[in-house]
Amino acid sequence: MSDQPNVITLPLAESLGYHMRTLTETWSVLLQRRLGPLGGTFPQWRYLRELWEEDGLSQRELSDRVGRQAATTVTALRILKRSGLIKIVSAPEDRRKRRVFLTKKGRALADTLTPLIIDIENAVLRTVADDELASFKRTLARMQENIDAEILNQNRTARTRLWQLMKEARRAPAKRNPIRRRA
Repeated sequence: MSDQPNVITLPLAESLGYHMRTLTETWSVLLQRRLGPLGGTFPQWRYLRELWEEDGLSQRELSDRVGRQAATTVTALRILKRSGLIKIVSAPEDRRKRRVFLTKKGRALADTLTPLIIDIENAVLRTVADDELASFKRTLARMQENIDAEILNQNRTARTRLWQLMKEARRAPAKRNPIRRRA
């Protein structure tokens, strides 16, 4: 008989959280290695990515969508502005509110980076069947809903946007990412 109390363990091989975190971290490393030579950091690219989807967001909206604190966003935006990728202007409806817009250089970067990001994603998914990917996305959406139910004070803007993305994931069959060209 052992004197040690019964301890419930969760081996790393069985921990979904561990696997999700490892995937996220290694994916970020891969993106940083491929994007790094173009200048900037992966977190800075996240701000640009949001602006490529919707230009002219307020600093607060951008901070919410990226899931970062306001101070972190200010620092990232300062670097992006210094790099000539964005401009920050006072909103006409409220001069205290600051809106972030892509510059011509910032918009053009989307044409360079989007194919690169799609290539990375396709490489990561090369051995994953389309039906497996669709199932995975639906499962992630349900998991996120469960997490949201547990986190009462989650950022409302990010959650609303996430729900929209989850609805799309449920409706659409998974497809490899084609390169979308802007008109």
